[in-house]
Amino acid sequence: MFFVFLLLAVSNMAGTDQDLSAWMPEIEQRPKLHLAWELPPDLDQDLAQKIKLALASKDPPSPPVHYSPQELFVYEAALGSRTNKLNQEGAYKKASIGPKSYIASISYDSIPLRYGGDLRAFLLYNLADALYYSSSDPSSVLASENRNEARKIYGEIVRTFPESYVASFARLALAWYTLQGDPGEAIPEFRNVFYSTGKQDVQILAAYGKALAHYYNMEFDSAWVWFLDKEGYKENLYVVADPEEATGELTYSPLLNDLIDKALFWKAMSAESGEWWGDALDVYIHITEAYPDRPTAGFSYEKIVDFYIRGGKPEKAVDATKALRKKMKHNPVIYKEAYEYAIWLLYENSLSTGDDKTAGKYARTLYKETGNSQKLEEFYYDQTMRISDASEIKRLKKKIEQIRRYNPASMYLVEPMFNLSVLYGQDGRWEEALGILEELKKWPDLTRDIMPDLVFQSGRAYYELEDFEACATELELWIQTYTAGNQARLDLAPNAYWMLGLAYFQRAKNEASPQSSVFYYRKAKETLETIKTEYSDSEYHDKEFFDTVDALIEECKRHIQ
Repeated sequence: MFFVFLLLAVSNMAGTDQDLSAWMPEIEQRPKLHLAWELPPDLDQDLAQKIKLALASKDPPSPPVHYSPQELFVYEAALGSRTNKLNQEGAYKKASIGPKSYIASISYDSIPLRYGGDLRAFLLYNLADALYYSSSDPSSVLASENRNEARKIYGEIVRTFPESYVASFARLALAWYTLQGDPGEAIPEFRNVFYSTGKQDVQILAAYGKALAHYYNMEFDSAWVWFLDKEGYKENLYVVADPEEATGELTYSPLLNDLIDKALFWKAMSAESGEWWGDALDVYIHITEAYPDRPTAGFSYEKIVDFYIRGGKPEKAVDATKALRKKMKHNPVIYKEAYEYAIWLLYENSLSTGDDKTAGKYARTLYKETGNSQKLEEFYYDQTMRISDASEIKRLKKKIEQIRRYNPASMYLVEPMFNLSVLYGQDGRWEEALGILEELKKWPDLTRDIMPDLVFQSGRAYYELEDFEACATELELWIQTYTAGNQARLDLAPNAYWMLGLAYFQRAKNEASPQSSVFYYRKAKETLETIKTEYSDSEYHDKEFFDTVDALIEECKRHIQ
């Protein structure tokens, strides 16, 4: 075995270890385990010396001129090592360029020298890794092509070099492709890889992949078993994550050290999905205690607070949040978002139980911690929506100003301000109502959904203020916009025609010229008759409404004659 593990890193599917929430519903990428080739001790000394010189050079290796087997061997060793190094650095696109061009110019047959097969398989594996991990970049137009090409190369390794050291890793890579396509079909593939190799790191990843396959196949009991904990790795694979625990029988694995907290997090997720709440909580707590400096600890705290709240133990949720706050001061990278989420959970719980005072406290804490006032805006908004009586206008105005103080253009201002305009109208304060409505119209992006109500209410306000011309202008616009098509408001349409008819009727009454008066009586009559012809079967209006419409139509006819 002539390989040494130079880089052992586990990546999640979103590309950042901080974001475990991004694991769902996407299946994470295969954890990274980049394999470096080590010179065999019995390699021809002259050949070994040439390889060492090539590896020591800072310049990229150059393709050989004469293509002798020895020259090709040296070139492949140098090219494979450079590809591996670039993979370690995460420069996957750059890593793929040299070997992709080289492989395209030769057959897959290996160099006819001892260890030629292992060397070629090593080069192919690193090329496939470069293509596979570069495919995770969403901005890459070649992502799908690279991913498919990598799969072909992993398959070629298994077919052409089945006895090579990297073959079992290639089989693992192929199983991961199946996992990301059909978790159920991946289960036996991972099982075959797990039981057909003695390589501990392959077994670690095969067990992890098999557990993921069970999880995504909704076999949570099997997932719980295969997401091994520390004792499980010791008993089943004789491997430990802590170098101090290594003995003659137990091997330390840097890969396991990097992976174990994520395996535990998934184990807890499996228990949670299976509704084994106690088991899940125990594992989440264990992660916070055993791996306090890893991202999973922050996410586990989020789960712990959530569990306590859902379990009817808010006092324990508060205690956990206090502990989280202390940890955040020492390690904000891991715990800041978790603390903010915990405060949000406590805020929502207080709000749902009617404890406004405590909810307000948590909303202010969120604002202090994040600078984001959304929860404060939401908190005051929730209070404004409980006000529906004109006697509470002052209280409603105060709550609106509290929202405005934190965000003058808050989306949470729209409904409360509109409600305030309605209460002003109920109180006969139509000028104040109209001022609010005109202000809201200046926020089209925020008021798009209620614009029909705004325009209608403005028409109503103008009518009550006896500005019948402005009333007619508003309602004519309303009828042009909201009586047909996707924006039609059949519930308000009869009212809009009724109010417009009234505005024309009042203008007719106020006209000094008999000719002008008859003109507006006719417009009033035509408008009111539209209600009868277009909305006679309206479910929003009763017989009494239509009787009133009939009566006003007859009055218009009398004046026209």
